[in-house]
Amino acid sequence: MLASVPDRPSYFAHDVAVNLQGARPLAELERAWLLPEDDVAKHASKGAVVLDTRSSLAFGQGHFPGSLNISLDLALFSTWTGFFVPPGRAIVLVVEDWVEVARARLELARIGYDEVVGSIEGRALSRTVRLPQLLASDYRTARELGNAPRLLDVRTRAEWEEFHVDEAIHIPLPDLPQRMNELSRTESLAVICGAGNRSSIAASLLQANGFQHLQNIVGGVAAYREAERVAWHPADLVLPGEEI
Repeated sequence: MLASVPDRPSYFAHDVAVNLQGARPLAELERAWLLPEDDVAKHASKGAVVLDTRSSLAFGQGHFPGSLNISLDLALFSTWTGFFVPPGRAIVLVVEDWVEVARARLELARIGYDEVVGSIEGRALSRTVRLPQLLASDYRTARELGNAPRLLDVRTRAEWEEFHVDEAIHIPLPDLPQRMNELSRTESLAVICGAGNRSSIAASLLQANGFQHLQNIVGGVAAYREAERVAWHPADLVLPGEEI
């Protein structure tokens, strides 16, 4: 029974205290006004977490340095935030569009995270860094040619045991902050998960901690398995009655 218990986010203990004391009504929280980029940088320099809620592809194209990518479209958006953002830490939201701020505030408030100090639309960012995106089919081809980057698999143990790529490193996403030192900061590293969202969370964490040579695998293991090449021979193309 204990082996099947899921990982426990740090916000669980925080929520116990919030529930005992009573949370502030959502309507009483300060609005997360749109901030200029300079103010985002000021908040970040004071310890605020820049939480980028856009898709992994939008994040990869350009994001605020050191930001954490957890897409608002993920069913477990608030849960993953509770894993990697310490309770009580100020948060600046990066959104695709201003209308998404209210939804993000609500999801965060549901886990007792009320310290949103502002927001910015992704298009307003100018001083950005990239996170390269690698198609699963291109990774498979590179692996067959012997020049693929080292692979980090951040799926659960059950997913890993069901299928995994040989020679991959397995570190479940919740364990990554405590196990980063097991990885080389100088080696090229591609990160994979089931569909490409958890791997973007992982890659953003690594990038924020000084890892330079990173790629996020688009589509994850699902796309990798779909790209599997079926072995064939010239004789397979011959129809009955024909000759080569």
